[in-house]
Amino acid sequence: MDNGKVQASRGFESNQAIVGVACYVAFSCDEVFTMDNQSWLFVQCYLMQNWVRILILISLDPIIEGSGSDNLTKVIMEALMIGGGVATDQIVQKLICFGANGVNVFQSTKNGVTKQIKENMYLILLGPIVWPTTPIR
Repeated sequence: MDNGKVQASRGFESNQAIVGVACYVAFSCDEVFTMDNQSWLFVQCYLMQNWVRILILISLDPIIEGSGSDNLTKVIMEALMIGGGVATDQIVQKLICFGANGVNVFQSTKNGVTKQIKENMYLILLGPIVWPTTPIR
């Protein structure tokens, strides 16, 4: 049983305030498909507040310009900056973990999203991070 709680998305302003004061954050994302074959990307943030793990939905947006790793990286970074209110320099300071499921577009060692975030943000990641996200059913 998870002792964390889910912070309902009450608008970007409240999410930005919560994420903005956090010392460290962990982000995860996943691409999901609708029954009419649309592709959506959700980005969520985990942080600690008063010793309780809080989960905040940062973004749930349709993928319009393709689901390649270059575009997904761009969409994720925009979601963190707009929905999470985290500037690029703050991402470098606060991010302790980025997680995604194990599909090639996220975890490819040649040009995956994880590799691009690691290289573009100068993060120290030990290797591909496979973070279990919402089960696909």
